[in-house]
Amino acid sequence: MKTIKHIALFSTLAVAAASASAGPVMIESGNLKKGGFEKQFGFTVAVEQFYSGYFRTHSKQSHDVLISSAVLTNGTELIALKKSVDEEELAGGRKVSYEVWTLPQTRLSAGDWKLDVMGEDSNSKAIGSFAGSFLPLANAVPEPQSFALAGLALAGALIAHRRRRKQA
Repeated sequence: MKTIKHIALFSTLAVAAASASAGPVMIESGNLKKGGFEKQFGFTVAVEQFYSGYFRTHSKQSHDVLISSAVLTNGTELIALKKSVDEEELAGGRKVSYEVWTLPQTRLSAGDWKLDVMGEDSNSKAIGSFAGSFLPLANAVPEPQSFALAGLALAGALIAHRRRRKQA
């Protein structure tokens, strides 16, 4: 019985380590100055997996921060983020428009990635910025190593069970 518990514990830890994912990728421009800008954000994907997320512009005035493109690349792959516009009602009933740039569920290969964001801050009186994050998603299909570890743990448990039955 003790052997089965050890095998189960080992296989659980091994599967957890194999499916461990990187943390979120934080995107934050800081305060933008009036005029054109190009911001770059780099991050590393340890193992190929799905990511999803978004970032949005922030300003006290509508259409202050206008982003012209947001592209994710690793040198060989090029992924363009999708833009949408939304509104938010502030205190006093005033509405402010902002842009939302979305990375739909996308498989990113292992390696170094870079997000390039280009645009313009059109107002020097209202401080504009953008912020958001990309999150790694749990793999829906287990990796082959996970299956191999689970099979090894099951085989070990069966062998231990048979040995115990023969000794009894």
